[in-house]
Amino acid sequence: MSQGAQVRSVDAIRDFLAALQQFREDGQEALCSADMEIRRMQDWLREQLKSWSKEVRDCEEELIQAKNELSRRQTIYVGDKPPDCTEQKKRVQFCRARLEHAEEKVATTRRWIPEMDRLNDEYYGPARQLAGFLDSNMLTAFAVLERKIAALEAYLALTAPTTARDAGGLQSAASDGNAPGPTPSPAVNPTSGAK
Repeated sequence: MSQGAQVRSVDAIRDFLAALQQFREDGQEALCSADMEIRRMQDWLREQLKSWSKEVRDCEEELIQAKNELSRRQTIYVGDKPPDCTEQKKRVQFCRARLEHAEEKVATTRRWIPEMDRLNDEYYGPARQLAGFLDSNMLTAFAVLERKIAALEAYLALTAPTTARDAGGLQSAASDGNAPGPTPSPAVNPTSGAK
């Protein structure tokens, strides 16, 4: 013999439905936010690659200019003394260090772009599943809960006979044979919910 659902409060079911609806909304917002952040990061990495590639070209030009300046300076002699090229040598070292730094940034960015794409592929599989769940399965759950709430409210709307005349009318109808038997009234307190 099956037992009843033991529902104590329809309001609790309504609260649960509202919480589920909020969960769906929050989940969809989180997925949208994550998607925007991923796109922003991909765009940023591509901009970094462009920026550092330009920096490499600029540094190469500066290094060529610094080397030319050093070569010119080394050919100028004042008497028998070799020229002082300290400033030009420092400039060449500085330009070389800047070029190496920019090349390192380009290499790092080039490594991260495919890595980011790989990580995105890992993320988008489960994210699509969650999005599908939020879009279809949750809507089905909402419909089921709304139907159950409506059924419980209809059940709570039923009233038991309250006067002696109503009760006597049932007994006389049953003894006349016009009714199949007494109709049991639901023992439900509308203020506390279905039992």
